[in-house]
Amino acid sequence: MAEWLLAVDPGTRESGVLWYSSEGKILEPAVVPNEVVLDIMETPPAEAALNPCYTIAVEAIACYGEAIGVETLETELLVGRLVQHWIGKTRVQVLRHRELATKRIKTLVGDNGRNAILVYRKEVCKHLCNTSNAKDSNVHQSIVDRYGPSMSKAKGNKRNPGPLYGIATHMWSALGVAITATEKSAYYLSDVSERI
Repeated sequence: MAEWLLAVDPGTRESGVLWYSSEGKILEPAVVPNEVVLDIMETPPAEAALNPCYTIAVEAIACYGEAIGVETLETELLVGRLVQHWIGKTRVQVLRHRELATKRIKTLVGDNGRNAILVYRKEVCKHLCNTSNAKDSNVHQSIVDRYGPSMSKAKGNKRNPGPLYGIATHMWSALGVAITATEKSAYYLSDVSERI
């Protein structure tokens, strides 16, 4: 049975969200107002609800030595709200993945048994494109290559939708976060509290 996570690419007013299975299936990709993301977290689609989702993967913001603006800080506040809503306000344990040669993926574990995986943009680029300097177009092409030989086959059309049908704008970033979290996180969708 496939395990599911909710991937979120947060923005200042809207966020890209989608449900992603450990088998690479994508459900309900959308760009939604930030107020709606909390509701989506609690109402998985029927197929994902068969195996309850105990993990969210969120693209987090890291400082790379450049100045940041108010919109960036507001986006990071949203990341904090999402994580707190998901794993609760009680004890939170941060697990760094020692087996990875990076500190750019962190799993936060709450007392309620839910996990939140923070994935940084450069880690998505490095994982999907083998360089942290990849642009959005490179990340999109890497994702398309995983799902089909060409964009037309991977996306399909209304009559014959492909696995990436409907993916656009912020949803590409959410899908990159989902793929990276699934493939790089040793604690993906497991009860890590038993190992602590």
